[in-house]
Amino acid sequence: MKKFAKYLAMILSLALAGCVSVNQDEIKTANFGDKPSNYEERVKDYMAMELKDPMSAVYNFRQPLRRAVVKMGMSDNFAKYYGWVVEVSVNAKNSFGGYTGAKTYYIFIRPDGLRADITDRLKGGWATFVD
Repeated sequence: MKKFAKYLAMILSLALAGCVSVNQDEIKTANFGDKPSNYEERVKDYMAMELKDPMSAVYNFRQPLRRAVVKMGMSDNFAKYYGWVVEVSVNAKNSFGGYTGAKTYYIFIRPDGLRADITDRLKGGWATFVD
């Protein structure tokens, strides 16, 4: 039983270590960059690199852009990045030529223009919306 409690404590501490937290002072001083006006084009360019058949993609951009904080890095060297998140539903053809069904993505756009899919990071607590 003691071993179980020890392993459980270790797993919980690892899980919590990944969670990103941000306070109001950080939000006030953070550089989220200007709200991207060409976010649809940026998302389509990013998804073109990820999809098997980008020309077949059907995009449905949802709610307005939101500011977010994302924790990224390796091992103990993590950094927080600030930027804007676009929620988009994408349906595209697979290798067999059939549509796969719409899938929702959360695309993070940093002030320097770099983009990343943070869908899994949001689910895992490694990213959070600030507004």
